[in-house]
Amino acid sequence: MTLKTLLHIRYKLHVQLYPELERFQSITDGARALKTIGKKLFFSARYLCITCFLAALVGIPYIHFSTSITSRSSWIYICCTIALGGLGIPLATMIVPLLLFRQRTRRNLRQELHKRGVPICLHCGYNLTGCQSAQCPECGTVIPRPPEK
Repeated sequence: MTLKTLLHIRYKLHVQLYPELERFQSITDGARALKTIGKKLFFSARYLCITCFLAALVGIPYIHFSTSITSRSSWIYICCTIALGGLGIPLATMIVPLLLFRQRTRRNLRQELHKRGVPICLHCGYNLTGCQSAQCPECGTVIPRPPEK
């Protein structure tokens, strides 16, 4: 596979998470906007990852020392420790920030599209092409005028 093919596959995965990317004029414009937004959110996500990692590090010893000696030999305890230690830390470090920052990223993408003059509701992402009303027909939010170019 070429680098261009891999980047295209990665972009298609991003479109699944952020459907607003399809509204950009080209894949390059969408990727650039996503990269710019990602830089803004990077520090918040980084600190959240560190917090999740530290919480998992504290949680494993807590489970270990809070259970009685007799229950530590049970297979349920062993499975829980392996799941929390082996899977919990990486999952919490990667998935929690994705879930928490997905809505913010989508809102920022809609704002970027609005700045470029694309008719889109800033609240719900509804396509406002041809809409004559002053409110979004999907969610009822007042539609702000697009900025003058």
